[in-house]
Amino acid sequence: NAGTVRPFDCAAGQYQNLTGQAACVQCPAGEFQPERGQTSCDLCAAGGYCEVTDDCGGGFTPCLAGSYNEKTGSSSPDACQQCPPGTSSPIASAVSSETCARCR
Repeated sequence: NAGTVRPFDCAAGQYQNLTGQAACVQCPAGEFQPERGQTSCDLCAAGGYCEVTDDCGGGFTPCLAGSYNEKTGSSSPDACQQCPPGTSSPIASAVSSETCARCR
């Protein structure tokens, strides 16, 4: 059909999973798709956040040492949680508060 989009027409950062649509859909915040012609987007990994929708890995930015992010699909630095008071984590990209150890 004229005027309809096939998945292979969608650029990186976009997708279309339905037939007969007139446009591609932009990947939502916290998701990315580095390849053309896809039917879905990938969730940003835990341990950081993704601010870019059309880059390999979503332009993944790791949480800094002393913080962590347990959730996938995050899109801003606000997703990185600080270790509880009196603890710290030497690891960037931590995915759990279990990396936060008592300060000596």
